[in-house]
Amino acid sequence: MSINNTSIKFQLPSFDKISAITQNLSLYGFLFLFIFGFVGNISSLFMFSRTSLRKASTSLLFIFLALSDIGYLLTCIYEFIYYGFNIKDPNADRNRISALCRFRSYFQTTFMCLSSWLLVAISADRSIRIMFPFKVKTLCTRRHATYVATIILLTFLALNAHHLTEGFGTNQGQFVFCYADFRNTQYLYFYGYQWPIILSVFQIFLPALCILLFSFLIYKNRQRASTVIISVHRRFLEVQLLRLMISSSLLFLLTTFPLGLWNTIGPRFLTFVTIEQIHTYISILYFIQSINYSINFYVYVCSSKFFRKRFLRILHFNFGQKIHPVVQVKPIAKAGLDRQIMASELNQLQK
Repeated sequence: MSINNTSIKFQLPSFDKISAITQNLSLYGFLFLFIFGFVGNISSLFMFSRTSLRKASTSLLFIFLALSDIGYLLTCIYEFIYYGFNIKDPNADRNRISALCRFRSYFQTTFMCLSSWLLVAISADRSIRIMFPFKVKTLCTRRHATYVATIILLTFLALNAHHLTEGFGTNQGQFVFCYADFRNTQYLYFYGYQWPIILSVFQIFLPALCILLFSFLIYKNRQRASTVIISVHRRFLEVQLLRLMISSSLLFLLTTFPLGLWNTIGPRFLTFVTIEQIHTYISILYFIQSINYSINFYVYVCSSKFFRKRFLRILHFNFGQKIHPVVQVKPIAKAGLDRQIMASELNQLQK
């Protein structure tokens, strides 16, 4: 591969096979993530939609986060089918590039960025509640949360639109390689060397910096909230939501930074590896990042006693609420019956 200021020439072998690592991760790894991810994110939707939680703007942002994570997992079905089962893409022998490959890459990258910045919005919401407790009712509203989520979504739908152009996607042997078309040298240089850095900045590094900044502000101003008179239940709920924010942020940082580092320094090593090796490295890093979109719910359960109790109540289908009234009614009915019998006997004695 030779590089100059205007073009890149790739001499890559035909992409006729994938490594065993890639196939196992795409099959067994994503099967594991699908099972836990879809169950966990759907459970999160139920949890944050409960009456005690849904009134908070933070809960609405967590609902949007769960929806975004579900969207990301749906885009991973492409890898699961074509790479996990080693199936030939029907468009591999055709001159036209797979539209499915383009749309999958477009929405996958969009959901990745959306989830990252929703975590930033959650951190900002938590920090505003602590720094400006008297303005919470006007600033931290469900309407504002919806506006913020919509703006984030539209921004990254526009930023990732280049995936839908003719320069993206190439047929390399048996598989459609969801990468820049090697015949389009200008777009290839952008996608291979500039786009990974841009994506890492907007999807990983900048959100991580914002999350750390808001976390620092929360830690610095954590005593201000105590000056506001709120109910014990409300204060407990605020603490639980803060724990959920911290646990989600830590999971995001741990799972996304390896891919961010690869996107930043990885292009320098393209001359020393084959397309199969590149695909293997990226598959490993994307799988690590995909964990972030699959186990958030289980992190919530482990980090919050309140969330765990609510989830267990849902699992029991509220059996307790059906049984206890019956148990309570019987003594009351019995006591009422006893009073009626005593009153009747007293009347008879008086007569």
